[in-house]
Amino acid sequence: MQLVFLLRFAAAAAALHQPRLRAAEGGVGWVLVTAAFYVLNGVSDVAGDRANGSTRPLASGLLSVRGAVAGLILLGLLGVAACFGAGLMCGELACVLAVLGVCYSIGPRLKENAFAAALTIGGGAGLTYVAGWSLNGAPSAAHVEFAGVLSFWIAVACATKDFSDVEGDRLAGRHTVATMLGVKGASHLVSLLSAGASGALLLTSWLAHFEIVPALLVVLGSWVLPSAGSRAARSTGRRPKRSAYRVYMATQYAANGSMIVLGSAA
Repeated sequence: MQLVFLLRFAAAAAALHQPRLRAAEGGVGWVLVTAAFYVLNGVSDVAGDRANGSTRPLASGLLSVRGAVAGLILLGLLGVAACFGAGLMCGELACVLAVLGVCYSIGPRLKENAFAAALTIGGGAGLTYVAGWSLNGAPSAAHVEFAGVLSFWIAVACATKDFSDVEGDRLAGRHTVATMLGVKGASHLVSLLSAGASGALLLTSWLAHFEIVPALLVVLGSWVLPSAGSRAARSTGRRPKRSAYRVYMATQYAANGSMIVLGSAA
């Protein structure tokens, strides 16, 4: 998960040709904050993760809860400090992301509601792009529009991460799309919405005269999602059920990676 946040941050920074040292400091800080977010989510999910057969360090017993809490506090503090070192706005946005992580995991526990969880994940993606831009100058309208629609696609398709976790999510009382509709129904809904969102992204790129390659990669990922979702619905093993999630993540790696290459070459 930390890699995709780093790629989002780097894609935004590359688009505006940010100073490399500041971009590196901000990117490392942002990754540390998201790592704290990830560990906190693991602390709050121990019972559900064990029921799902997760290999997370906490669920598998490799890391104690006390050690995890100490680690996440250290990661969060170091990350926020690094972001403030890169720029005032970047640091402020890191604080917002940290609060969002707390609300997602242990505050109002936004992850227990499908709609709130999607908004949180999409919002976290949007914050990351803004943080990358904030280091030097302001983004163009085309950049804002593209990142906004891409964040919407991320919010729509993020439900794929729950396809392998139905048993544990039901045990924890979480109302994910997969627990409410089943994996098959959730796959159909996510496929439909992601296709619409990727089409909107392609249209936005064309109208805003933005590079078309990242949008085409998202369209390709959305085209593959239905078959991966069908495989997840038919399978009983945890690994096959994560096939749609792997497509979701690979699509983000490809789209953001292409934005970094294109931004650096411009």
